[in-house]
Amino acid sequence: MAKIKSNAEVYAEIIAEIASRNVVLVEGVEQLGKNPDKRRPIKENDVHAYLTDGNNVKIDIFINVLFGYNIPDTVCRVQESIIAAVAKETCYTVTEVNVTVVSVICADEDEPQPQIVHNFDDVEEEAKH
Repeated sequence: MAKIKSNAEVYAEIIAEIASRNVVLVEGVEQLGKNPDKRRPIKENDVHAYLTDGNNVKIDIFINVLFGYNIPDTVCRVQESIIAAVAKETCYTVTEVNVTVVSVICADEDEPQPQIVHNFDDVEEEAKH
């Protein structure tokens, strides 16, 4: 028997989809999970939305940044894009957009797929030891 989703779960999925649609419009960003051959997906999805009190929502998103783009500026543009899109398309207010840069991708002219230049998960693993 299929589990029936609550309204909050459905709204969270819709908001996550809006965020997912708009993050790929930001120059220098490649979203995780869109092409599993190129990148490592995080869990089942790379965007998570959490409804909080009232009409507020928090969003977690995992991205790759293309080599040559300023990471802090790119993350800021991602946050602004998501906040504007959710405000425009829903009645919810985004209180947080937590962007995790998983990798820096460098496209090689000879290879059709980008290569991971730096994987930030490796740094976290080294810090734990």
